[in-house]
Amino acid sequence: MTEAHVREARASDIDYMMSKGLRDQDARELEVLGVEARPSLEHGLKHSTECLTIVVNSEPCAMFGVVPHEGKSGIIWLLGTEDLLKISRRFLRESKHWLDHITKDYDLVGNVVHKGNTVSTRWLQWLGFIFLSEADDLIQFARINNPIRKDQ
Repeated sequence: MTEAHVREARASDIDYMMSKGLRDQDARELEVLGVEARPSLEHGLKHSTECLTIVVNSEPCAMFGVVPHEGKSGIIWLLGTEDLLKISRRFLRESKHWLDHITKDYDLVGNVVHKGNTVSTRWLQWLGFIFLSEADDLIQFARINNPIRKDQ
């Protein structure tokens, strides 16, 4: 049976994930953005409000978080290895919970996804993100968490 859990991220998770290599779609996205995997993971670990790691069979397979941007907005991110596929159903089941957890203090979160990454775009849409614009093979997406109400 596959054991999986989420815990606070550690610098050693980056080393492990780099030794395994990122999923092709994540590597492609970073390439289009002109950034490398290790610095991206290090930036996420250092600057995210809370950086978390998904662990499968005692090995890190993904890191995720939200980096504060302007005001109460943030840049949401997730980078993973192919081992994330070992828990794909559980990942889908629990992703809404973890999304709500890491974005609870943000009114708006967003980022970009490679337009050829249909698995991630369908997942993002299922999570309630909307797609805003497209440029350089990337699609900008966002989710409003705390809409302004008339009674405020």
